[in-house]
Amino acid sequence: MGAWNDLKDNALCKEYHDCNVTIDGETFYHVGVRTKGNTTLIQSIVREWDRYSLVLNFGAFDKSQRYYGLDKVALNNNICDSNFIRDYLCCDMMREMNIPTPLCSFVQVTLNGEVIGLYTAVESLAESFALRNYVTQHGQLYKPEQMDIAGMITGKEKNASIHLSELSGEDGAVNACDFIGVDDKTVGLQYQGEDFSLYDAIWNNAVFKTGKKDKTRLINAIRTINESADASSALDTDTLLRYFAVNTFVLNDDCYTSYAGHNYGLYEKDGKLSLIPWDYDHALGCTGAANGTGNWTDYINTPIDEPLIDITLEERPLLRSLLANAENKVKYHA
Repeated sequence: MGAWNDLKDNALCKEYHDCNVTIDGETFYHVGVRTKGNTTLIQSIVREWDRYSLVLNFGAFDKSQRYYGLDKVALNNNICDSNFIRDYLCCDMMREMNIPTPLCSFVQVTLNGEVIGLYTAVESLAESFALRNYVTQHGQLYKPEQMDIAGMITGKEKNASIHLSELSGEDGAVNACDFIGVDDKTVGLQYQGEDFSLYDAIWNNAVFKTGKKDKTRLINAIRTINESADASSALDTDTLLRYFAVNTFVLNDDCYTSYAGHNYGLYEKDGKLSLIPWDYDHALGCTGAANGTGNWTDYINTPIDEPLIDITLEERPLLRSLLANAENKVKYHA
């Protein structure tokens, strides 16, 4: 239990701990386990709810180890979704629309025989995901992120509780706007110039090693969707139309079309961009309803051509350039 207690006591550090994992009676040894999340992780700590979301990395200590081809699996505690259905349902809808989507299932997690609770197990956006969906001739896969709680406390004492005052209000409430870089243009895929360092929120979250050619190709695509009257050369149009159709339908307000601009996978192949579904526990109006910041009428009447939360289309050029084409908009409406 020592390693588990250390994981809980230092939850914000997100360091891998060595453990054995048994799935359906089959045991895998030396699997890495760490906490997962940013705002949801803080919420778990603030609420003193130690049933954290977790990441299982089967290759953390044994590089050759996989779980039937999967290298990483996320275990989501659904702290923002008391129904435990949003992530699973939205992934299922995306998959039905032929969008490359993480595998998803429900699991009961136990620790040394003691039941921790029900989780949603989701395939991570990692190497095995790319190989399963795009085989060996895959492109580059990224998961752009403006913030990383572990990075925010690097170099500080490893004790989660003493840092919560920096991340939450006097009443313990977590306000993501206070510490997410909401003005960060990178995750919104806004063009900022040719300097590679301006896009670190993308490079730092690359699944595969990226070289100069990869970075140049992606920046050129970003420039095209921001500045070109016809951005079709930089868009995987059909996949994006299906993605945004589902994303808008489920009223996901913690994603690319929200102020936070995260919770999506960015796939680039031959200079064309597409998005991959990720983290839907805030879908179906969950965030607004839970925080009292909205009402059902507002959510139901969200304009489908601008399904945005506290941002403008100019700040989300991928969607803007996609729907700027009249033919694309007709397909999107259909």
